[in-house]
Amino acid sequence: MTKWPVYKSEEQQERESVEYVFGLTGGELADESFAGYAYNYEGVPEYAESDFPDKWDTEYQTVIVTGGGFLPNPVETLEHAGQTYKLVQHFMSRGETDCPVCGAGGNGVDWWAEEFKAEHGRPPQLNDECGLCETRYADMPGYLYIGEGYEAVYRLVTDAVPNDEVEEDY
Repeated sequence: MTKWPVYKSEEQQERESVEYVFGLTGGELADESFAGYAYNYEGVPEYAESDFPDKWDTEYQTVIVTGGGFLPNPVETLEHAGQTYKLVQHFMSRGETDCPVCGAGGNGVDWWAEEFKAEHGRPPQLNDECGLCETRYADMPGYLYIGEGYEAVYRLVTDAVPNDEVEEDY
């Protein structure tokens, strides 16, 4: 059994899977952990921006929890770099999507087979796998499943008065 694409590590493969499942393929995921969460990004989920009218005036941090099964509830407060963040909202995810490499909603099986042949010098055999979703060629198109999860949105706690409460003199 041979895989394509080939990832340097299991962590790299998992990170890319999280990016695709949560729609964060534009480099949004932070490289550093936040309050112990490996998967996180600044701001709020794009699909929920209308729920956060102050998103431009307030510092939000979103953490991603995956794994399926009995997930822990999001904690109410996070401490990071000497600052406190409070949970505002969380959004559940099924933790699945079409594989962008070999899935029907991605590049597709024919494209994958051509790339496999270019990389390995032979056509794929039935037991060869997609390196991202690990679907066998015989079973393609592939599907990414990382387990149910959620995005938890936290707001930086400050002593400042919110902008909508500030009185302006004219």
